[in-house]
Amino acid sequence: MRTNFYDILSSHSRAYPKMLAEDYYALAYESEYGEVCDGDNDAQLLLDELSKTKTDVLEPFSVTIGGGYARLNLAPIKAYLSVDNILSLMSLTAKEGSSDGLNRKISLIHRSGVMGILPQNARDVDKFDGKVTHSALYKRLYGASYRIILSDVAPIIPGLCLISEALGKAEKITVALDGRKASGKSFACKVISTVFASELEAGKLVINDGFGSFGSGNYDIKFYFDTDEESRKMRIIEAGGDIAWSKYESETRPEEDVYIEKYEPAINCDLVIRT
Repeated sequence: MRTNFYDILSSHSRAYPKMLAEDYYALAYESEYGEVCDGDNDAQLLLDELSKTKTDVLEPFSVTIGGGYARLNLAPIKAYLSVDNILSLMSLTAKEGSSDGLNRKISLIHRSGVMGILPQNARDVDKFDGKVTHSALYKRLYGASYRIILSDVAPIIPGLCLISEALGKAEKITVALDGRKASGKSFACKVISTVFASELEAGKLVINDGFGSFGSGNYDIKFYFDTDEESRKMRIIEAGGDIAWSKYESETRPEEDVYIEKYEPAINCDLVIRT
């Protein structure tokens, strides 16, 4: 579910209180277009940036920026994911922004700065049209080494890191994705298959995607997917209508309840992924 851009502005203003006008512009641009700038998918540029970025395990893997996007921070991720892995994640991003959408966000930032809701620096955000870069102050205080990914992908990043780490230690690993209906398993399977396509093709990675996976075999890594009831209901209805939800409640949910009580998958897993 997409977050209101005003909430994004508020959270970034609190997390990065020294943001300047160009930093707010970068945030608006990335939130609208889903990219840092033209050429951000260049493999050599990414490799060079990774080599210059100091590993920081305390930095969050990702930060939500609105518009259905998130920043994937390179400092904590470089120890796990390769250039190809990161570019594969970026390939899932649907860039569908518009100049009108960007202008609305710029206007909101400007007005918020004038009204004192955001720092006064934000008032000058409209002076940076077309120039996507962070201020030297922002880079020094907070760093600015990242790429843009779908926000729906962000919760899966820790799981990708676990898989990558395991692949580096074994010739073959098996991964199970478990969770109630519409909890995000299929999307996560798509993400994992995209990022580790070569390992899947070579047989180094095997994925079992489906409810009840934990009870059907032994696995090297087990992920349990969870989300709130309202989100699951919305997804089921969007896919099959009210009839699908009624069928789920009467037929599928009771079976899920029995399985969850017996196997406690949210406890007996390597990672709970909340989508």
